[in-house]
Amino acid sequence: MPWQQTQRQAHETPKGTFVCHPDGNHGVSNLRSIARPSIADWTRGQLSGSGDGN
Repeated sequence: MPWQQTQRQAHETPKGTFVCHPDGNHGVSNLRSIARPSIADWTRGQLSGSGDGN
């Protein structure tokens, strides 16, 4: 799936967030130390209702 498609989906989704890691592979498993903290912060924000990851 091209990144442009996921960017479009994020922009069309209420509260959607698009993050691109150009050097990342599928699932950014090669950038765990960068991607996982960002994903955890985003998830925490969504679950807390703040939506900003803080």
